[in-house]
Amino acid sequence: MTELEKIAYAKSFIDKLARGINPLDDTTIPDDDIVNNPRLCRCFFYVSEVLGQIIINGKKSEARKKNPKREYFNITTERLKDFKYSEEPITTNEFCNRLESLVDLKSIKRISRQSLPEWLVSLGLLALPHNGTRYSDCLPTTEGKKMGITRLFYKNEYGTYGVNVLGIEAQKFIIDNMEAFLAFRKRSKLKI
Repeated sequence: MTELEKIAYAKSFIDKLARGINPLDDTTIPDDDIVNNPRLCRCFFYVSEVLGQIIINGKKSEARKKNPKREYFNITTERLKDFKYSEEPITTNEFCNRLESLVDLKSIKRISRQSLPEWLVSLGLLALPHNGTRYSDCLPTTEGKKMGITRLFYKNEYGTYGVNVLGIEAQKFIIDNMEAFLAFRKRSKLKI
């Protein structure tokens, strides 16, 4: 029996005492028994709450031990050789998905979908529109277009929206400069 199980067992006894039930045989304790004193009953309820909180905190602690904090996304040059380039332009999200497929995401955090466009903005390959502050609204610059970044527009029931896609040259550029991208990500303090 674990410590948490022992505490839960003790709590079940306290709960029964607080309700005027004998925890050994589940019979009702007579009204004139000292256990049914209102001050003792309040004390039992209080102790039950404290034990309940200990159990909750213990379970959270056990969960943290089972799921240790994951490291920031990182990938070796060797693993990058397995990256599957697409002849057809792909979205930055799809690019990140392909990159993440090369690592074990149980021990490493996923890439923030904002970090890649943010890095491309810092390089002058994408630009935020004058009225926009979201990286999903970025537009390819002249240099970005030369690199193979284009903006495609789609229409659905909610309206028109645009996505940036990366041609094969842009994909290769990012893979070739992965070290710079990862260093930028750490400096930008994004939740990645």
